[in-house]
Amino acid sequence: MKGELVKWNERGVYLLTKTKADQPKVCVDLICTVHKIIVATKEEILIEIPFQMIEQFSTTSENDNIICIELKDIRFLYLMFNNTEQRTSLLQTLKKIKQQEMASILIAFKRNEAGLKVDEGWNVYKAHLEYARLGLPNGFWVTSDVNEEYSLCDTYPNVLAVPKILDDAQLMAATKERSRGRIPVLVWLSLYGSASLCRCSQPLVGLSNRSLQGDAILLNAIHSTNKSHKLIIVDARPKANAIANSALGGGYESYSFSKTIFMNIANIHVIRESFIKLKEEIEQSSASKKVSIEFSSEAVDNWLEHVKTILTGAVKMAHIIAVKDQSVLVHCSDGWDRTPQLTSTTCLLLDPAYRTLKGFEILIEKEWCSFGHKFSERNGYFLSLGCDSKTEASERCPVFLQWLDTVYQIMYQFPTQFEFNEKFLIFIIDQLYACNYGTFLFDCEKTRTEIKVKETSTSLWTVANDDNNISQFLNPFFDKAASLEAPVLFPSVERSSLKFWKSYYLRWFPPPTIIGEFRSQSAGINDELLEKGQELQQQNTLLTKELISLQQRLGMPVTELKDVTEEIYTNEYSKKSFPSVPVPTVSNTSSNIIRSVFKKMSTPNPLSTFGDFQLSDFAEKHLKSDSDSGKKSKLTRLVKKT
Repeated sequence: MKGELVKWNERGVYLLTKTKADQPKVCVDLICTVHKIIVATKEEILIEIPFQMIEQFSTTSENDNIICIELKDIRFLYLMFNNTEQRTSLLQTLKKIKQQEMASILIAFKRNEAGLKVDEGWNVYKAHLEYARLGLPNGFWVTSDVNEEYSLCDTYPNVLAVPKILDDAQLMAATKERSRGRIPVLVWLSLYGSASLCRCSQPLVGLSNRSLQGDAILLNAIHSTNKSHKLIIVDARPKANAIANSALGGGYESYSFSKTIFMNIANIHVIRESFIKLKEEIEQSSASKKVSIEFSSEAVDNWLEHVKTILTGAVKMAHIIAVKDQSVLVHCSDGWDRTPQLTSTTCLLLDPAYRTLKGFEILIEKEWCSFGHKFSERNGYFLSLGCDSKTEASERCPVFLQWLDTVYQIMYQFPTQFEFNEKFLIFIIDQLYACNYGTFLFDCEKTRTEIKVKETSTSLWTVANDDNNISQFLNPFFDKAASLEAPVLFPSVERSSLKFWKSYYLRWFPPPTIIGEFRSQSAGINDELLEKGQELQQQNTLLTKELISLQQRLGMPVTELKDVTEEIYTNEYSKKSFPSVPVPTVSNTSSNIIRSVFKKMSTPNPLSTFGDFQLSDFAEKHLKSDSDSGKKSKLTRLVKKT
């Protein structure tokens, strides 16, 4: 960053590829500014590491003068110093950087990157418009400004959707009976029935199971919006944990008009330990050159079991809402970790709008950013660098990454149901950790408003949606017409159906052995894939021209090619556009059909490992289904023929 203050600068440091001093190495300059670490030769910068990307520093068992810099994106960089004094000097410099200084640096971005419209990304999600798409206001639900000044709940958004029959005083009374004041509110309303999806935190019933009058009134009001069925309350926690929380004043519900189901999703401490073991296994396997395309281990299996619990819970919730037309209320303890994992995954299964690129951005803004997922705390944004305090780091956990892994599992099983590709997911994760944009800064909407994040930083979506960037995030096999015809997805939750996300977790392995490979990592470009992608692009252009020519000769309507950057949040995704129950659904068996199709095609299978990367880099702007004219996409027609 221009004008950055240099805190530390040392020549003659060695960049290693492994932990041992006798491994290949290159002599570099190491520069530490108030914002990042720079590793450079005399000719060029090899690596720039924003401080927020750094997970921790540690010395190795082989040599005290070798420091391992572990990054949040599962990279491990090794630096060898000439002596202990040189190493100690760097670590002391890093530890002097204060949390307050870090906070001010995070906001000190250039207000506008060249050619970008700054306000565009911040306007992607507008609560009133999104609730209007879902059919609000109606006879049962309305949007409320009761939290306009964040006085009802300081970690909730300023626009809430609540039962129409309740007044502000009743809503305010209920806050005293839910953890952190996070009362039950609507997040999604069935597009094809009467069921609703609501979220909240745990009730404050305690060991005595005390009566909660205000809470009962609110939940009964939610139940009254779909009175023909019991209200299903989904507690994301294991039941034993919910009972244990009673001793701390929390607990779970036991109303006559409701039924409670426990989903057994582990807490942040269990997930953090699972992720640490996964990273250790990857790093150790890499050091011993055992990382391969078939990488598997106990740590991988354990991690995927945790992903499975989220997916299983979401599938159950989607079935309750879409098939049984029953309303669901979901919570964990405080309602900002496991709760958004379940609500956002369920919304993704139920609503095809959220499977478009813009819709996915809206889903993240609504369920994660506006409802107060603690991005800063969970990702350790403001922890002191070099800190090894377990207490200080006890709230860190890759909750959001775990959810994106769950999204990847659904995308893998339904490769034509998403407008975006896995590269978009990886882009989001990288920017979550790098803090280059303001979208994920701080822990709630109130704090972002007070610090004026929108006025002082650029939205991540501004960059993602820019004409120069968006094409690389698009899925050329997206079948919009099919997603509208059968809007609900039911993926398999069998362990054998879940795949280790190699293109994210293993993308840096094996580690680079020469400067050129460090340069390639930094640039993020694979020339071989670029060449293949260009060939595919040319093939598609020729096939499209042949198709149009054939249609003209046969007197058929010519295929209309649409720009993928068009507005996708139109009436076709609104409540009035969908059928009443029973709802057409798609099961994971469709993925087997797609796989068989690609075996007969010369095009690489997008479901294979790294296959999405080959195609996603070069998704053409005009590859989109012809839903407006009622035609099927080329892929759908091909499936039917086979």
